[in-house]
Amino acid sequence: MTPELQEINFSIVSHCNAKCVFCPRPDHVSKKKFMPVDLVERIVEEITAPGLPYKIVHSHVGENGEATLHPDFIEILRVLKRAGHEVGLYTNLSHLDSEKARIILEEGLLEKINFNIDGLNEASYRAMKGLELDTVTRNVIDFIKIRKELNVSCPIAIHIITAENYLATVLKHFRVRPHKLPLTSLFVPGEAERIKATWEQIVGPNDNVGISPCLMWAERGHTKPLEGDFECFNKSRLYNSAFIAPNGDWYACCFDVGNELVMGNVYEQSLVEIFEGEKLRDLREKIEAKQFKSIGPPCDRVDCCQVVGV
Repeated sequence: MTPELQEINFSIVSHCNAKCVFCPRPDHVSKKKFMPVDLVERIVEEITAPGLPYKIVHSHVGENGEATLHPDFIEILRVLKRAGHEVGLYTNLSHLDSEKARIILEEGLLEKINFNIDGLNEASYRAMKGLELDTVTRNVIDFIKIRKELNVSCPIAIHIITAENYLATVLKHFRVRPHKLPLTSLFVPGEAERIKATWEQIVGPNDNVGISPCLMWAERGHTKPLEGDFECFNKSRLYNSAFIAPNGDWYACCFDVGNELVMGNVYEQSLVEIFEGEKLRDLREKIEAKQFKSIGPPCDRVDCCQVVGV
């Protein structure tokens, strides 16, 4: 596989107000809380400079944290728009209110928004995410209304992981109960299918609603390592993606929530220098050879870097 840098993933916030049972974010303390706007400007300046040997076609905001909590969230999207490529957002929607939605849609700041709806009612949603379903539902519906009013395109993708599905998946993979799933969780039979059917009646024709397979990364550190011939699920992204933490560190991939595998820092090196550098080249070689234990955390638990269906 030939390395070809095509996308930049920005972790502009290193914390999250949600407590999703399938996410390890609360288990890690990051070096910096918010990415400075000047760092985003620095990266955009580099990727738009003449002579860049790679064509960047995507940026994603919301990597390993809730991006809408950033005090300069809208300004960062405006900076990224200058790059002239597609910008997508991953969010839990709890803070993407109608005011932010209108600015985003009027100024065309995003190409797509991804988020989860993981419960059918307040109790099951709160058990899975620690958030209020009413708030998120209102924000989604307001976004759809404003989008229709302005007659603009910004598709949404709704992903669904329910307590019922997550429990079944972790039991299937590890033979233990998920460590963060409350014992008092009220399971709604067929909840994922019911959520999907409900939201398919609300969204537009270009939107997507899907039941997601489950990622095992939250169980890392809470389960015994599994033996087996596991693949690195994110291997291809080592060849085409950059992952930038709020302090400028380029970390291995989105599964590296604790930013344990740092390839370089964009304050000290250019994106091209890091992408073509020895650290990332060595990581690719070890991943290809499945030398996960020699890499160390988090790759030594590659059994948790698996996306598993029920």
